Amino acid sequence: MRLPIDAQAEYDRLLSRITSLRAEIEILEDAELIPPVREVESCLVKLKRFFSPEPAYPTSPVPSQKRLSRARAARAHAEHWVRVKVWLEEHQAWVWENHPYAEVVQEVELDYVRLLIRKKLLWRFLPPSDPTGEAVLAFVRSYQRRNPQSLVELGRFTFARSLKPSYAAVGIDAFDGYIAFVFERGPRALLEHVEWGNAAYVFGHNWEALSKLSKAELLESHSCEHIRIKHVGSVSDWGPRIRKALKRI
Repeated sequence: MRLPIDAQAEYDRLLSRITSLRAEIEILEDAELIPPVREVESCLVKLKRFFSPEPAYPTSPVPSQKRLSRARAARAHAEHWVRVKVWLEEHQAWVWENHPYAEVVQEVELDYVRLLIRKKLLWRFLPPSDPTGEAVLAFVRSYQRRNPQSLVELGRFTFARSLKPSYAAVGIDAFDGYIAFVFERGPRALLEHVEWGNAAYVFGHNWEALSKLSKAELLESHSCEHIRIKHVGSVSDWGPRIRKALKRI
């Protein structure tokens, strides 16, 4: 199975760019790692699109607005894309697993994650343009599949997105389950864990370095550089405390 010529050229370009960025990441210091890492994540997202099925099914046409009222046409259009989304979720795993190019991309991604762990940069950056939070929800679903006994509270992530972060990052290795919502003005970061019962942490400009420390190390040596907020009560109770912490830190 070959890709079309123009798609093959883009596929090769993205792989080449990842190889080049990977070499940069190997030699860069912590403070310089974020830009190339975010570009690698962007390249990986684009590569995976080559293996997603075209949204050709279901094939039922969307009625035009000439034949329906605007409200009914909008509803029919929304229902059509709900069916498309269900079809994608059912078929995407099969297409990904059975496409010969996918194995190459999977190995590139695995090698990249190993590099991040070796460099002790334990965060993967989600696409910056994710207004609906689909990438965050996909990470939560993935965590639940890997940890079926986990109890997840999605309200905290809905609240975090309402704060309009610049971008988000998900933890790997020792930080699996954590999501960092980063606000570039400051900069500041809100760290939330997928599982119910974990407190939120608000960090200032050095959030990547502080987030690598244990709770004991944070409390002992860096108590003034972070704020810990327990999720006691409802979002109307702990939400304002998070907002206040983001302004204070």
